Amino acid sequence: MNKPVLPVSPPSLKLPKADRSLETYRLAASRTFPSKLQGTLNRVAFSAAHVVSDPLAD
Repeated sequence: MNKPVLPVSPPSLKLPKADRSLETYRLAASRTFPSKLQGTLNRVAFSAAHVVSDPLAD
């Protein structure tokens, strides 16, 4: 049988606050974007990877 479809809640993350407590952050619904770009795009994309073990450590 097929799995029942349940209501989907937006994904959420627990993010640290300055007082060392955690705050739940819920992601918003995705936006719609045009399927094709009008005109030219003159931007360069960069990426970086960062690893932070404890962003609030002293």
